[in-house]
Amino acid sequence: STKNELVITYHGRLRSFSEEDTHKIKAWLEDKTNSNLLIEMVIPQADISFSDSLRLGYERGIILMKEIKKIYPDVVIDMSVNSAASSTTSKAIITTINKKVSE
Repeated sequence: STKNELVITYHGRLRSFSEEDTHKIKAWLEDKTNSNLLIEMVIPQADISFSDSLRLGYERGIILMKEIKKIYPDVVIDMSVNSAASSTTSKAIITTINKKVSE
């Protein structure tokens, strides 16, 4: 993780993020509450179909968005899903963005 990027790696099924991950998110977002966020969910496509990997990525992304919104309800979040055959790790990459989101 860096000042501009937070990476959360997870394994197996995901119903919620761990308390440790929630603390990481909270600490990283502390001075970024006025920023818009971009979440990129990276899902390996090793043993599942492309459509299943996209569905899984969006489900996990929504879970993460809910966790962030519990802490900072006013933050604006965009999300994308990257189903990568070359990736072996499931992860969420959170970055700040400086674009205006249409209201």
